[in-house]
Amino acid sequence: MNPYKLGIFGGPASTRLNYINMSDTEKIIQVNIPAEIQERIDKNELKLIGTQVRDARGRIVCNLTSLERPQGLSFSPNITVNFENCAFISGALIAPSLQDALDAQRKEFLSNTLKINRVLENQKNDLVAAVAKFDATFQVLLNGSSLISQSDAFSSGLESATLLASHLGSYVQDYIDSTTVYHHRATETYQEYKHGTYLRPPIITRRKFESFTDHQANFFAYSFLQILNKINIISMCYDRKILFNYFDNLDALEKTLVEALNFVMYEMGNEGDIYQMCYRSIEGNAARSGVNDVRLERIKKYDKVNDWGSLIARSSETGKVTHYDPERLSSIEALIDILEDIANLRQRALQFNGVQLDGLSELAAIRRLLFKDPD
Repeated sequence: MNPYKLGIFGGPASTRLNYINMSDTEKIIQVNIPAEIQERIDKNELKLIGTQVRDARGRIVCNLTSLERPQGLSFSPNITVNFENCAFISGALIAPSLQDALDAQRKEFLSNTLKINRVLENQKNDLVAAVAKFDATFQVLLNGSSLISQSDAFSSGLESATLLASHLGSYVQDYIDSTTVYHHRATETYQEYKHGTYLRPPIITRRKFESFTDHQANFFAYSFLQILNKINIISMCYDRKILFNYFDNLDALEKTLVEALNFVMYEMGNEGDIYQMCYRSIEGNAARSGVNDVRLERIKKYDKVNDWGSLIARSSETGKVTHYDPERLSSIEALIDILEDIANLRQRALQFNGVQLDGLSELAAIRRLLFKDPD
C-alpha cells in the first residue's frame, strides 16, 4: 500500500524586509504587511522592530516570530498572524527560496547521469516532468492568467504529488543502499552486502556516505513538500478545508526519513556512531573540522537511543581511531532540515485545524496576495 496516497475531493499587501540585530549578526525577516497596518506605520502609530509590532508608547502588541523561516529551513511554522482583523503573511508562504533551489537542481539532474539504480533512473524523467508541469501551472495561476483556474492548478498538483509519493520511498532506500561499506573481505555497496552469499556476514568496519543533498531523494522529498504546501493553500483558500490526508502524508514521509536518519546516525558493525566519529581523535588529532556542541545538540533531539548521561561519559573515551566522514555529518543535518520543515508544515495546518475556514480574514488576505482574488 502506498503510504503517501493523496485523496481527491471535490487592499493589496506590501512586502517589506525588516532587520533585527541578534548576536551581532544581521537577521532578515520578510513579511507581507497589510495595507492598513502600513498606513499606521507611516503615521508612526505603530513600529516594526525585528519580529515585534509596537505601539506609539513602545508596548509590544504583536509578535511575528512564527512567520519567520528558521535559518537553513524553507518553511515558516505559521503562514499568517492576525492583528486587529488584519493579516501579516509570511514571506515564506510558498517558499520562494526553496523553489529557486529546486529549479536549479532539476536542471542539473536532467543534464547528469547520477549513480542510482537503473529502474529509478528510468523513472527520473517522468517524476521531474511531473514536478515541472505543476510548477509551470502554478506560476501561470500566480501571474493572473485567465487560462488557468485554481481547480486546474490543484488537479495538476494532486497528480504530481501522488506520482512523487508512490516513488519517494524507493529513492530514500536507494540512498541507503548506495552507501559504501568496508569489511575484511571486500568493499561494496550496502545493497550488495545485504544480498551477499556469506555464510556469516562479515563485520562492517567503516561506511562511506554520499551527501544526502546530492542524492535525488533530497530533491524529490522537497519537491513533494513544496507541492503539498501549495495545494493545501489552494484547498484552504477555495475549498475551505485542510487538504485531505495532509497530515497522513507528512507523517508517512517523516517516518521514511527518520529511518534514513537512524541508518546514518547509529553504529553499524565496529565503525562507531556519530558521536564517536565526532569526538574520538582522528590520527591523533582531537579536533574535528566543523563539529561543535550546537550541531550535536541538534542531532541529539532526534536520537531515541542514547541519553545525555551516556554521551557525557563518552567525552573522556579513548580507544580506536574512528574514520571521520564529513558527508555523514552533513547528511544527518540535511535529513534533520527536512524533518524540521515537515514539522513546520504540520504546524501551518494545525494553525487552522478545527477552525471554520469559510469567511476567515487571513485566507481572504492570502487569496488577494497570491491569486489576485478581489473576493
